[in-house]
Amino acid sequence: MNIAIIISYDGTNYSGWQSQPNKKTVQDELEKALFKVFNKQIKTYASGRTDALVSAIGQVVSFNCDDLFPPEKLMYLLNDNLPLDIRIVKSYEVDNDFNARFNAKNKTYEYNFYFGKTSNAYFDKTFSFFKGELNINDMQLACKFLVGTFDFSSFCASGTEVEDKTRTIFNAKIECVNKEYNQYKFVVSGNGFLYNMVRILMGTLINVGYGKIKPESIVEIINKKDRKFAGATVKAHGLVLVKVEY
Repeated sequence: MNIAIIISYDGTNYSGWQSQPNKKTVQDELEKALFKVFNKQIKTYASGRTDALVSAIGQVVSFNCDDLFPPEKLMYLLNDNLPLDIRIVKSYEVDNDFNARFNAKNKTYEYNFYFGKTSNAYFDKTFSFFKGELNINDMQLACKFLVGTFDFSSFCASGTEVEDKTRTIFNAKIECVNKEYNQYKFVVSGNGFLYNMVRILMGTLINVGYGKIKPESIVEIINKKDRKFAGATVKAHGLVLVKVEY
C-alpha cells in the first residue's frame, strides 16, 4: 500500500532531509525506523529537501510498504523507533499514484527572527537574531512585491542546475509573534522554491528593514535576474517548512 506521513523535526542535529554519505539526515533516520518496523528497506519520498539546520512542522513523505498494519497506526510504530527530535504526527493511506514530491501544489515556509541590541539565549533555540533596529512596516510593504509569477533567478543560490527559475508566490507577509521582544516571522507560500530561495528572500527583506534598499527595489531586483543584486543568504536556523498542500 502507498502511505503518506506528516513529519515534524528539529533540524538542529541534522544535515538536512536528504540522505548523504557520512552525514546524519532525517531521511536516514526515518528509513532506519521503517526497516525496524517492516524488516526490509523502504525508500521514502519527501515533498522537498530541507537544508542542514532547517526544521519542519508539516513535511510530507510518501512510501510503499506491506499492509501489515493499519495505516493510522504506523505513526505510533515509527515514533517508537525514531529519535525524539523527529516525530510522525499523522499517517494515512493514499492513492497508488500519489508521490509527496511530484504532487505538491503549494508549500508554506516560515522564517522566525527577532532583533534588538543583543541576542537572547532562550530565543536563539528557534529564532534567528539580527542586531539593531528593523523597520517592519517597510519589510511588510516589500513582501507585496514578491507576490506573483516571476523568474526568481536573483533569489537562487549561484551554481544551481535548475534551468527554469520561474516560480509563483501566492502569499508573502511579515507576522508579529511577540512585539515586546521584537519577535516576527516571514511567512511565504508558493508552488515551489529554488535552492536557498527563502533564505535569500529573507536576506533581501533584512536589507529593506535596515534601510539599505527601498521596499519597491524588490521589483528591480527581480527584473535583474542576477543573484548579486539580492541580499545575503541568511543562516538556516529559523527556517521551518510549515505546510504542504496537494
